[in-house]
Amino acid sequence: MKTNTSIHGLNADGGIGPIKRRLWLLLNTVNNGLFPNAKGGLRVKRFAPHLDKASWEGIDPKSSPSRALSDLFWKKLDWSAIVSEAGRLHVFDAGCGNGEYALRLQEFSGGSIERYYGIDSNPRESWAELQKNHDYIALKPHDSGDIVSIIPEDTNLFVTQSAIEHFENDLLFFEQIHSFIRRFSGPIIQIHLFPSAACLKLYLYHGVRQYTPRTVSAITRLFDPETTCTILYELGGKACNRLHYDYITKPLLIDRNEDWRETKTDTYGRLLMETVESDIADPGGQPSFYALVIHSGYRKKIFESMGDLSERHP
Repeated sequence: MKTNTSIHGLNADGGIGPIKRRLWLLLNTVNNGLFPNAKGGLRVKRFAPHLDKASWEGIDPKSSPSRALSDLFWKKLDWSAIVSEAGRLHVFDAGCGNGEYALRLQEFSGGSIERYYGIDSNPRESWAELQKNHDYIALKPHDSGDIVSIIPEDTNLFVTQSAIEHFENDLLFFEQIHSFIRRFSGPIIQIHLFPSAACLKLYLYHGVRQYTPRTVSAITRLFDPETTCTILYELGGKACNRLHYDYITKPLLIDRNEDWRETKTDTYGRLLMETVESDIADPGGQPSFYALVIHSGYRKKIFESMGDLSERHP
């Protein structure tokens, strides 16, 4: 069985030498360019919610465009419909980082998370304080390549945020979730957010890969189409990509210590809102990020009717 969606296994996270950097860029360019829009039956929608002042509350004005879009996506989900379908939420988050999304998802879901179990290969100092102050949170050091034995049996929501691009064997990760799902008959939901091909030039040496509809379809084909509803949402577009390059990528290329989000905070915060709203109206070009929903064993196709996620989709 093929264990990843890439044509290589190079991981840029730990730092790679000049020759491997060139090879990494070349191989990702090729992987992203191979029939990128071959969807293999995958449904693709544009994330185009209605945004008002309240939508931006809690969104860090210094977020990258992709992180702001991701938080807006989590926030705009119909959490009451998710809870109605799956019950009180028992979350498994792979690649949880510092654990901040345990709190964010609890806030966005209106307190619907009964248990949050996060793993990451690199434990953080912040974990101890989070677990001490919030008894629903459990954070463990563990690798994404071997999760079957540690997934709590009552898990009904798998999530990742900016994580699967770092997994050297991303297909193996999803195959393990598939193995878990096959043991149960009830609804199990997955929500994964990850970089598009546009991020190759925006993030530079970051993780293993980026994703296209073709490579995402390699993931979704693991799951039974008769009992699974899958939707890939496109987040952002041309304006967000330009803002990221002008305010984050280019300054860092010129001076590794420069980040215009810190030195031009007010201007950047205003432009962030403007560019996100501009891309919702007319994205153009490549999406900035993706959100993948995989809903297995569904009773009701709740994501089909979440109008606020894509109400302006043509």
